[in-house]
Amino acid sequence: MSSPSQARCPSDPYHGWYHRFLSSQFHKLSPELKTALATLPRGEDGLMFIYDRFLKLLDRTRLHLAENVSPLALEEIASRVFQPFPAQTEGSPTSPRAQLVFIAVGLISLLYPARLSPRNEFLQLNIDPSRQGIWRTDSCPTSDPCLREPLLQLVHSFLAESEENVLEECPESNHPLRSSNVSYYALRTLADVTLEPTESVTEHLVLDVNLNRLKIFRFPSFCVLMCTPRGRMLFDSNVEGERDIASSSSHLQQFFEWHFRTSINRNDNSESPRAAQTFYREILLTYRIIFGQDSHSWKKLARSPSPHFIPNLADHDPLLDNLMTMSWRKQPIYTEIRAGPVKAVYSPSDFPYFASRLQILQDFVSTQSPDNLWTLVRDRRDINRLWTIRASLVFGLGAVFLGLVQIGVGIAQVVTTR
Repeated sequence: MSSPSQARCPSDPYHGWYHRFLSSQFHKLSPELKTALATLPRGEDGLMFIYDRFLKLLDRTRLHLAENVSPLALEEIASRVFQPFPAQTEGSPTSPRAQLVFIAVGLISLLYPARLSPRNEFLQLNIDPSRQGIWRTDSCPTSDPCLREPLLQLVHSFLAESEENVLEECPESNHPLRSSNVSYYALRTLADVTLEPTESVTEHLVLDVNLNRLKIFRFPSFCVLMCTPRGRMLFDSNVEGERDIASSSSHLQQFFEWHFRTSINRNDNSESPRAAQTFYREILLTYRIIFGQDSHSWKKLARSPSPHFIPNLADHDPLLDNLMTMSWRKQPIYTEIRAGPVKAVYSPSDFPYFASRLQILQDFVSTQSPDNLWTLVRDRRDINRLWTIRASLVFGLGAVFLGLVQIGVGIAQVVTTR
């Protein structure tokens, strides 16, 4: 039997990381379930390792949804795209078919902070008690009518509203977003904010003002898979020559559109087929405004004794360190997603999903006042004020120094005249 570490990982760096991440997620399952997932045909690569366990997971929980259900169930999507390939190249890790399986499993592991724990004929989604989530702890019997439910309704039956994790589009009347007010340098220097990794995109940029703790989505590689040309066929229903994949991916797009309307609560009624790609692209842009845009921010993290704030390196995303500890100019991913030039002042419309949370960060930093001279001379929220203070200190200290010199000379003259 091949273990997750022995299974050959896909060559693409983003898919290779995602394979390792999903493998680690399967290890968190109950011993009973892991026993049912123990067998794997020899000679298979990491991609088939994921797919094999994914199908066995569905089989173990008896999640067999009826055929010809619209929209398709997750099991049906994964099965459809992994039918015998007409050409060997179709099985490559970067093919649309392979990507779709990654994204399908990722809906469970990354879109929500949940873990799967089947028990006694029940499909049960539990919240990790060590952190907050947006899933109910209810159970749904794996029998009628649950078996007939498509993916959207099945997930909806477990989804609970959570005001803390709801993303709302920022009103147009809100103040502009100044990059100096939301940079990691300002958050850390003025407010002593620490970073907390989260596996859920819905918790990204949630600020706990009581603990001075900011949640950061720890898997930006997943965002890359979702919003770059690597995954364009996942959401484009008009891709020439890939009609069967487009048919499946259109149902996947319906899942995201439903998720945005029910959980993210955008104020507009956009029917954009690129909604999911836009959302994940915006997450990558938030890394830039907080870390990569300001040299003091990424250098502060790079010089930190422990820049890797994630303790478990087994499923660590290497792209996270690059986005947090290097200049945005050195990140080709921003060119790939057409991020555009950086700005000192952004409009809330530049961040339609996360503007409200960035506004909370800005308001929080604005209320902070330096409590000592060292913090005062490092407060970069207002550059003109900063240099005025520094110039005043230089001239003031210079005047004091000259005054002391004059006093010393005067004392010396008095002593010599005697």
